[in-house]
Amino acid sequence: MGIPAELVAPITVDLRADDNTFNIIKGLEHLNYEDFKMDTPSQTINPGMWVKKTATGCLLADGTTLPLYPVVVGNNEYDSIATGNVTVIIGYGWIYSTTQFSGSSFTIGALLTVDSTSKLEVADDTDPIVAKVYAYDAVKGVLTVEVLPCMQAA
Repeated sequence: MGIPAELVAPITVDLRADDNTFNIIKGLEHLNYEDFKMDTPSQTINPGMWVKKTATGCLLADGTTLPLYPVVVGNNEYDSIATGNVTVIIGYGWIYSTTQFSGSSFTIGALLTVDSTSKLEVADDTDPIVAKVYAYDAVKGVLTVEVLPCMQAA
């Protein structure tokens, strides 16, 4: 007796390939996960991007509305396609690396905000702060950040 086709998850991920889209490095003990329903299911949300919570679910972050949450499971993965949810991390004090950022020049300790594409970028004086640069590898295109408590800049 075979397994029905609708119960078989497709194998489309090459586990040998180095995936730097979203990788938690330190601070797992600080993490709380929560699933958010997508307000606009047609939006593509990938791990490492940031979303804002709404009364009915979540939307891509616009960088101006706090609080903002980093996505750990986007809506393009098998379980999220089935549920219509994305999984975010609630909490701070943890470090992760990502390829989901805008810009090409980062200094260690620089404060970060979320841009209009829901990716990290260097913050201006008036931007909300969500993280700071821990390390930057320009060759690999990987930004390592420490997540801070979401706060409005002075």
